[in-house]
Amino acid sequence: MSNSQLLIAANTLWVVVAAVLVMFMQAGFAFLEAGLTRMKNAAHIAGKNVLIFGVCSLVYWAVGFGIAFGDGNRVIGTSGFAPSVDSLLAVGKAPYSFFTTVP
Repeated sequence: MSNSQLLIAANTLWVVVAAVLVMFMQAGFAFLEAGLTRMKNAAHIAGKNVLIFGVCSLVYWAVGFGIAFGDGNRVIGTSGFAPSVDSLLAVGKAPYSFFTTVP
C-alpha cells in the first residue's frame, strides 16, 4: 500500500469515527433533554431531536459537503454543493456520502 492510499484510508477511517461519535452525542443529548423534562414531554423531546437530526443531515448534504470536500483552496471548498449519489460514486467519495451526513 502506497503512502497516498494509506493517507486516504486513514482520513476515511477518521471521518467514520468522528461521524459515529457525533451520532452518539446526539443520542446522549436527547437523553439529557428527556431527563430534564416531565414524563409527558419526553416523547416530544425525542421527536424534536429526530427532526433536528434529519434537518441537519439535509443541510450538511446541501451545503456542508461542498465546504468540507469541494474544490477550492485549502481552507474552504467552493464547489460540490448538493452532490448527487452518482457524482459521489464517480469520483470515489462514496464513504463520505454516507458517513458524513451525521451533523
